[in-house]
Amino acid sequence: MREEIKHAILAGADYLISHQGPDGHWQEYRLPVGASDAWVTAYIGLALQGAALDGASPAARMAAERAAEWLIGHRPYPAGWGYNGTTGADADSTAHAVALIRAVGIAVPPQDTEWLLDRWQPGGGFATFAGPGSWGCAHLDITPICFRALDTCDQARLRPALLEYLRLSRRADGSWPSYWWRTCFYTTHACLQLIEELEHDSIPVTGLAAMHEVNNINSAFDLAFAAGIAALAGQHELRGTLANELLRHQRRDGSWAGAEELRVTDPGCYRPWEQPQGRLYADLKGLMATATSISILRRL
Repeated sequence: MREEIKHAILAGADYLISHQGPDGHWQEYRLPVGASDAWVTAYIGLALQGAALDGASPAARMAAERAAEWLIGHRPYPAGWGYNGTTGADADSTAHAVALIRAVGIAVPPQDTEWLLDRWQPGGGFATFAGPGSWGCAHLDITPICFRALDTCDQARLRPALLEYLRLSRRADGSWPSYWWRTCFYTTHACLQLIEELEHDSIPVTGLAAMHEVNNINSAFDLAFAAGIAALAGQHELRGTLANELLRHQRRDGSWAGAEELRVTDPGCYRPWEQPQGRLYADLKGLMATATSISILRRL
């Protein structure tokens, strides 16, 4: 199975590289505010950087470096990055951009991490925006990547509050709910991965089968994160089953199909996992699904 996974990662990386613009960026989604560039460029670039570290073709690392250079060279905001150049900076896009720039060995401008710190909420967690409404509240989806993007000293200072926020926000079935995504799998995987990285064992890992949303897995995006959760939970047989299913869904061109997983939650909705309000959008070219799949597969 190891060789099959390696082949799948290489094919997925090649698909992503083939869709990279000549100047180094990607575009995906079709929202009323337009396509995303900075956010998806940082997300895909990180996936390719990870694949390059695991022995993917040199083209994967070159694509990640070109993505980081594009982010540095196309800054429409004084600090931070956004979904695109018209939406304003947001913490999720900024954190992914910072992570990619740092991963390829480029120094991160201090104003970007300072901007992220301004999104930290007194009760723990990071808000995606300053507002309006619920957009200015702490969001579990983005908190792990934002925390990773901080400098070491800021991480040490915020770590106790972060862990308490994660502990209190966890649901009875062991999952963490998503604000910006249709289901809990993106957020739950991100939180579990961060807890593992922090080597913090006071928040026990709950098996995937206990999560009530497990029957809602109907996309490669969710399937990949579910496989990642099973791996983090030590459910090796289930991990293998889910990984095989993910491999089965890879298309001939190396991609995985996109699906309506991204939710632009209405600012007046504070608990969309209970009563969702907002429209769902698909990654039309499957770029996010493919980047996610190769990122998870390389950890399996």
